[in-house]
Amino acid sequence: MTLTATSKTIFQTSLVICVRKPLVFFSLVIGSMSLLVVLHPAAGQDAGQVKRSWMISGAVARGLTEGSVATEPATEKQTWMADISETEWMYIIVHHSATESGSVESIHADHLNRRDANGNPWLGIGYHFVIGNGQGMPDGTVQATFRWKEQIHGAHSGMSLYNTRGIGICLIGDFQQNPPSHAQIASLKQLVKVLATRHRITPDHFMGHAAVKPTACPGKHFPLNEIRRVISRSAS
Repeated sequence: MTLTATSKTIFQTSLVICVRKPLVFFSLVIGSMSLLVVLHPAAGQDAGQVKRSWMISGAVARGLTEGSVATEPATEKQTWMADISETEWMYIIVHHSATESGSVESIHADHLNRRDANGNPWLGIGYHFVIGNGQGMPDGTVQATFRWKEQIHGAHSGMSLYNTRGIGICLIGDFQQNPPSHAQIASLKQLVKVLATRHRITPDHFMGHAAVKPTACPGKHFPLNEIRRVISRSAS
């Protein structure tokens, strides 16, 4: 009997057997490993006599799947649609948290203690989106806040125009000290591309916070032009 196997990466678990005399075909999928096996009976042995020769032990199956986790970048299929009809946004303003760690929840709790120029308390987190760095939120995770879900103004720029017509995106981290993680950049590019395409936002309307207010935000290590080029490509 000859055993021939080929493999490819997929994300499911299944077992399919097909008997076509004098051959036996079966596809065994375990975790992320897919095996296509063809059994060739020895001379004088028909397919009906091939019994259990293809079976593997549980230990072998565990060995095939150990360390193989079926993962897919969250950003690939995200559209980040709001819960209601979306506002006609004109700008995207990017920020850093200027902290080593953080999350939507921690920023929300901090911003609840803030007041605007008229002394009115903030509604909560001022950004529409937050992207984690692995400390407080998984690295590269994009989370929409209540402001995006409900399509209401932001509280992130310090200027009325950019708060009411600008989408505020905050990346966790202090980019005066270190650059964003690779996962954060990848997620931000995808998010910006989706939002800019949907709302016809031009490259010159993608800004760092420092473009609208005297501040170091989003930090000297933030690759602003690299992200801006994503909009240029998506618009072409």
